[in-house]
Amino acid sequence: MIIGKYIPENARQVRYVHPQYERDENDDEYIWNEDEMTDVEHIIQTVSNDRIPVYYRRRLSDYAREDTRKWNRYINQTNNHQKRMAEDDDDFGGDYLYVRVKKVGRRVLFVYDKQYWDKVLKSTTIKSSTNITGRIIKTKSDRERDARRSQRQHDIIRESMDQMIGNGMQKERRTMKKDELQIAVIDWLDAMSDDNTWQDLKELQEQKLRPVTSVGYIIKEDKDSVILVSSFDEESQCGGGGVVIPTNCITKKTILKGQFNVE
Repeated sequence: MIIGKYIPENARQVRYVHPQYERDENDDEYIWNEDEMTDVEHIIQTVSNDRIPVYYRRRLSDYAREDTRKWNRYINQTNNHQKRMAEDDDDFGGDYLYVRVKKVGRRVLFVYDKQYWDKVLKSTTIKSSTNITGRIIKTKSDRERDARRSQRQHDIIRESMDQMIGNGMQKERRTMKKDELQIAVIDWLDAMSDDNTWQDLKELQEQKLRPVTSVGYIIKEDKDSVILVSSFDEESQCGGGGVVIPTNCITKKTILKGQFNVE
């Protein structure tokens, strides 16, 4: 790819420093290098105000793709939020972010595009049911609170899935023995989603399924799927860290241990 063809001549490059997360004594997650990390929200606001393109480079193309989705989603949510406020209050003008995020190789490019956003905001009706998944994060405390909320949601989903897997194991026709279960490494292709964000159609056409590797005990296998658990309690007949993998998505299965599958 000829990068210079897609990067505006007046674009400014900044160094990207990834945020580093740790947990405090209360097990709350926080960013310990906030003073050094790249403030992408500030970059977006600056591009919207100054109209000068900015870009940074990631180590891998996949990282650049993830950043492009993430920050397009952030801009989309912010502008949806601003439009809803403007519709509710005639005196509120709306502080919109007239920025689009594009992937150029391993680079993430932020460009000013008021014409594009004027069309989007004019043609899109923001209803009360619009899916705005989070508040606009501005301060350190807001980011920390959002991280804790995300972790709690993750824990709830994981607990529900573990319970579902455990209940399924308890309903098997016979008691499962750890020494009888196969341990497998399964390579498979997972689906991708852009969470209903605005994205260039050409970029969407370039999206690929994401390769994933899962390791665990096979507690069930049929023509439709393989169910793995990463943890297994023989006494209670419960499993943890469960995943249901569609058979058609499996690219490789390697058996590490065991004589037979559970019927």
